[in-house]
Amino acid sequence: MSVSTANEEEVANIESFDVIFHATPVGSKLASEDPYMFPIEKICAKHIVFDMVTALETTLTKMAQAKGAIAISGLRMLLFQALEQFQLFTEHEPPREAMEKALYAEFK
Repeated sequence: MSVSTANEEEVANIESFDVIFHATPVGSKLASEDPYMFPIEKICAKHIVFDMVTALETTLTKMAQAKGAIAISGLRMLLFQALEQFQLFTEHEPPREAMEKALYAEFK
């Protein structure tokens, strides 16, 4: 399996992708709801959509879920970064449940 960055022609045909990573600020509190750089309306149930915006939900994750795709919030990335950093800095097992609960409480 090869991994590459799509060109404009490929992006217009996202149906051929299995996994979609969104790594722009579109959908965050700091950015306007500018159009996404790919046609989000073409997301379908076969896709796994990872939106790196650290928010509980974005337009992208809501649309992906509505279309039956797997949607992963940027909060998951933030959580796992925090767990790894806790382990590195303290040399103790991180309290995952407590950290996850605190993170999601902050974003509700």
